[in-house]
This record gives sequence, structure tokens and C-alpha cells, in this order.
Amino acid sequence: MTSGLCKCNCSDYTYGDSCNLAINTRPVILSEDRPTRKANISLTLIQTYNPDFEHLNSEASKKLISVLSHEISDICRRADPQNFRDVKIIGLLSGSIIVKSIAQYNYPNNQSQIDFLNKDLETSLKNLFNNSDLLKHLSEALGNVSVQDTEVLMQTAEIANVSDLKRFLNCSSDFAGYTLKIVEGAWVCEGPCKSNPGYCNAHGDCLNMKTGPGCLCYNTSFQEYYGTHCELFRRGAGFYAALFGSLGAALLLFITVIVIVVVRLRHRKCWSMSSSLDPRRSNLFGDYFFDFTDRSQACQLQNYTLHENLHEAEAGAFR
Repeated sequence: MTSGLCKCNCSDYTYGDSCNLAINTRPVILSEDRPTRKANISLTLIQTYNPDFEHLNSEASKKLISVLSHEISDICRRADPQNFRDVKIIGLLSGSIIVKSIAQYNYPNNQSQIDFLNKDLETSLKNLFNNSDLLKHLSEALGNVSVQDTEVLMQTAEIANVSDLKRFLNCSSDFAGYTLKIVEGAWVCEGPCKSNPGYCNAHGDCLNMKTGPGCLCYNTSFQEYYGTHCELFRRGAGFYAALFGSLGAALLLFITVIVIVVVRLRHRKCWSMSSSLDPRRSNLFGDYFFDFTDRSQACQLQNYTLHENLHEAEAGAFR
């Protein structure tokens, strides 16, 4: 609790303010009822047989079984510590004392480890039960009884491939839509967002919620996506601000260019007209160009008649 507010401590597979979101991939739930890899292990104890051993529930049997289970389990665990499950003593037969037992190993959710149990476990167990140091330790635990004739015999493998485990797995959780999928030789629970990469049409972040997948659509000042799958689109306020700002600048530039062109054309027209009225003045270009007196009247058109301007016509020629 910080500043009077509660803070959730989420599991490794959930997150969010109230742990209401889940990651894309989470471990599967393995059923305890799944098959095991079984090895029949027998050995002979050089000791006088007690008739009470015929009944495994007798006090003599329970005492011997307790020691045997512990010691044989220690040896079997060495073969595969990660997947070892247990050892069960199933018989104490006469002929000295012949111990019959079954060692069990859980089939893991991993193809390489399944291959080891099916192909290499037998060899590993035989090596262990032929190890003189381990047998000596077993003998001492039994009161220095000689241990002989050890034998390891594997039962038929019930799981050949990791895919065979599917019926013993599930993805039960508070989050809907998780499905089983094999990834790199192992089953995983894959969230709906992972299974449907295009759920939000690449326009939003997909979230694994308790009710199923949901989209958090992308929004910027220029564009906005919305809809259940972020499949709808609209322009943002920033886009229109930039658009109209650009159009305004372009319009202002256009108007400026038009004004400049009009002014230049009017200036050129005035010069052309004044030159046509008095060709002789063309030699005075330099003086005219650098004369900044008002010539606004020069661009005004005037009526021109022969009888009123005879003195000007005499100096020229009509064509």
C-alpha cells in the first residue's frame, strides 16, 4: 500500500493495475494422472527369509520396506533427479529375500527428456545398480546384509512423443482463449493475442484479458484508430491543423505571386505604351530608368487627332 492506495502483487504471468492482463505464453498444467516411465528392479538379500514377509502389511515387512524404499529411491533418483517420482516395493519373495520393486519417472513436457527416459534410462539404472560403492551403502543400511543379483527391466513406454501428452495437459485459468501449442519441443499455453497476430490489424496493441483478446488502438494527434479490432480510422485534430495551416501558407504565397506578377505586367505595359508614343525617347532609356518622378499620367490613354496635333505630325511620317 502506497499513499493509501493498494498495489497488486501479480503472478509471473499476469500484469496490470489489478492483474487483469496476462502474458502471451504461460506454462501448461500437467495432470498427475499422466503415464510414468516404469522400471522393474529386483535384487537378492542374502538373509534368512521371514515368513511374515509374505504379507507386506506385517510389521516385519513394513520395517524392511521402509529401509529398502529409502535406499533404492536414492539410487534411482541419481538416474534422473528432475523426473524421478518414487519407488514402490511390490514383493518380498523367499529364496533368501528377493526384493521386487518398481521405480517410476514422470514423463516431462519436453521431447529431449522423454527421449532420455525411453532410450537411456535403462542403461543409466543398470550402471547404478552395478556400482559397488552404492551397493555397499545399501548393504550397510540393511545391517551389512550382502546384496546380489541386481536386475533392471524396463516396462513398455507409454509416451513416445511429446504430442502424446496433450490429453494430460490443460490451460485452465481465469483468462479465456488460451490454447495448447508445441513450441521448441514442449507444450505451452498460448494466449489469443499470440494465436491471432492480426487481431488488431497492426493498428493497436492486443491485450489478453479475462474475457478474451482486446485491442488498445493507436492514437496520435494526426490520426486515430478505433473499433473492436482497430479496423476504423479517422483523422485527428493535429492533421487538420497542419492541413489548413499548409493550405493557408500556400494560398498566401499564391496571392503574393499574383500581386507581384500583376505589378510587373502593369509596369511593363506602361513602358511599352510610352515608348510607342515617342520613339525618339527610346534613346533616353538611361535617363528614364533612373528618373523617379511621377509618371502615373504616362499610362493614361489619350485621344489623338491630326488637326489638333499637326505640329507633332510634321516631324514624323504616317504609315
